[in-house]
Amino acid sequence: MIRAAGEAKPRVLVVDDSPIFSDLLASLIADDPGLELAGVASDGARAVALTESLRPDLVVMDVLMPVMDGLTAIEVIMASRPTPILVMTADPRGRTGELSLEALARGALDLVVKPTSFPLSKPEARRLTARMRALAEVAVVTHLRGRRHRWKGEAKAADPSRCEPPARPPTEPGPSAGRLSRPPRPPLLDRALPVAAVVASIGGPSLLARVLADLPPTLAGAVVIVQHLQDGFGDALMAWLGRNTSLPVMLASEGHRLAAGEVVLAPPGRDLVCGPGGRLSLVSGSDAFCPSGDALLRSFAAHRPRGTLGLVLSGMGRDGAEGLAALRRAGGRAAVQEPSTAVVGSMPRSALSEEPRAEVWAPEAMAAGILRALGGGA
Repeated sequence: MIRAAGEAKPRVLVVDDSPIFSDLLASLIADDPGLELAGVASDGARAVALTESLRPDLVVMDVLMPVMDGLTAIEVIMASRPTPILVMTADPRGRTGELSLEALARGALDLVVKPTSFPLSKPEARRLTARMRALAEVAVVTHLRGRRHRWKGEAKAADPSRCEPPARPPTEPGPSAGRLSRPPRPPLLDRALPVAAVVASIGGPSLLARVLADLPPTLAGAVVIVQHLQDGFGDALMAWLGRNTSLPVMLASEGHRLAAGEVVLAPPGRDLVCGPGGRLSLVSGSDAFCPSGDALLRSFAAHRPRGTLGLVLSGMGRDGAEGLAALRRAGGRAAVQEPSTAVVGSMPRSALSEEPRAEVWAPEAMAAGILRALGGGA
């Protein structure tokens, strides 16, 4: 939904147990001509109550808080008063980074790292408030999972060890980078190895976890993923996805040669591309999104389109659209998420506009579609 001229500005509720940070963020919002401060809360229970009474357009929320932690508050809000939620964390590389990824699975839209110094520079302030305005326009849906919580004021500790685990724990522990739970397979000849090149943004992490959980360890190809996340969340995403799949999940490194049955993530802040010899390279980003889905898909179109499936998932903007069309023209396969099932349908809609012949997949059909393209089913 785009607001008409003269329409009320997006109203933002700030939720954080640090009075200093809350005040600074509230001042930033109040000073922005395109935003309005709806209120401030210092714990998850108060956030739930104020979301119900104030009906803000966006909630900016911490994860670890007293009385009710952020994960529980997100579930309750998304079940009772669905509202766009932006999660902010001070430690994306630590335990709170992984909890922030879990917040996306429970209904939050996006993640950012808390600013470490104030006042923010003008470019930093513009980027943060622009993200808030964009997220406030997203139409979110009810998440029924949160209805199991019937908040009656009971205390819920903010200790991260007591936050609830991911919704879909793997049947086996997911291996981290460089530590596989089964003997590594020798790489296939480059041109014989099928690859699924996946592009995702807002709404992507929880869907990726769902799809990877349904892929077997016998997968005969590799999955390469560009997921738009702010710098700092790469390790957390790797660890979180790794616990939801039996496949090894790793961040890409320079010169990596793809092998069957592995999942490789583009690190935040670097574009991931396939080179002439089939090896992966990390390059400085030039597009609006970095890592860039277009850069990934164009590189596979240029160097190894045969046997490559391009898949564009939920997200805001057009990233991946031109790359998917280039891959399809070069002889690869193209698929997109059914836009009506996406948290944000802009990216899959744009990809279909560029490549109308792309297959359209519902979330529940994606693992089977990838398995058909890559092979290796039981």
